[in-house]
Amino acid sequence: MLDEIRDWFATHELDGGDFFACPSGYPFTVVPPKPGTETILYSTKTDSIRRLVHDLEGNQTFAAILRGGLPSDDDLYWFRSQVGSRQLLFWGDADPADLLTFAWLRESLPIQYCGLSDNILQQCGVELRDNLTIQLAESEVAALPLVTKCLGDLQSHLGSWCSGLLSSGRKIEVEALFSFAKCTPSELETVLLESGKEV
Repeated sequence: MLDEIRDWFATHELDGGDFFACPSGYPFTVVPPKPGTETILYSTKTDSIRRLVHDLEGNQTFAAILRGGLPSDDDLYWFRSQVGSRQLLFWGDADPADLLTFAWLRESLPIQYCGLSDNILQQCGVELRDNLTIQLAESEVAALPLVTKCLGDLQSHLGSWCSGLLSSGRKIEVEALFSFAKCTPSELETVLLESGKEV
């Protein structure tokens, strides 16, 4: 499955849909752990997590490894050294590229999904409306069978609304949550970290 996902990214990089395979040594942005930090977020949404850290005034309870694209095989050893015994959570869009990145990481690391889902959106007070969604690129639509093959029932990860969007050729991204959440940054942090424990 690892090779199948990597091959998909490698052959669709120019087709839209955020399918970018990072070369070995491509840099990460890191929010370092503090003493007692128990959770590390891996996220493709660098700007969103940096915004959350800013809004929390640096008092976040998580560390983070941030970078778009599919990691390289060489990154896995480094991930393990950074995570150690901490909980590792994946935060990203409810779209094929991020879901395949999560599936790829899950093959080698004990990582839980806390990306966009019905549950997170509703807990943060975001109404599930079509005008928050974006049409899938053709390459993203074509990737859906591989997403289902790798993750099984998408409803169990995303909920019925977010998974239904994908089936209808649409998606929702993290920016919608940050734009329309009706909760404090601290409450948003709690929702993210708790959602990873539920999966």
